[in-house]
Amino acid sequence: MPYLSVAKRGYVSQGSLIEVVNAILHKLKSGCQWHQLPVEHLFGDVVLSWNAVYHHFRKWCRLGEWQSMFAALVRKYKDRLDMSVTHIDGSHTPALKGGESHEIIANVCPNPRNGEPAEDYLFDDELYKERFVIVRTNAWMDGFRSILTRFDTTVSSWKGWNYLAFAVVFLKKIHKSQKFK
Repeated sequence: MPYLSVAKRGYVSQGSLIEVVNAILHKLKSGCQWHQLPVEHLFGDVVLSWNAVYHHFRKWCRLGEWQSMFAALVRKYKDRLDMSVTHIDGSHTPALKGGESHEIIANVCPNPRNGEPAEDYLFDDELYKERFVIVRTNAWMDGFRSILTRFDTTVSSWKGWNYLAFAVVFLKKIHKSQKFK
């Protein structure tokens, strides 16, 4: 586990950290509560309790390990990122007065029932057709039940789940792009 910290002294985990991460990924995907984590099925030789898995997750959240891991992955594979177009989703970014006060130009398709748009109305049809990128990405994030249900109440846990989900989606896309080369 090159991106996650391990104990340098003191208590050494009895179980495999790979199995701990797999248990955390199971929790991320299924959204089950910690005490309902099926540890008997997730561990091989040494079965850790759900408390031990929770302890590792919280420790890595408090230390910012998930964010560091995602940042290291992006740095490693940044040559494969297409940053020619960036999209933001309005449901997560509040903008007063539709964003005009912050000079955000919305690319919203004009509704013909509202009459003709003003002459200076900017609309990029090709860019609008790519809006599925945001919808698809939000659907990917909704596939991780721990993010969708959000039982964890601490900010560091919420950030940890999101960075872990970002890393999973990112690695799937990188792996998929390598397969087709």
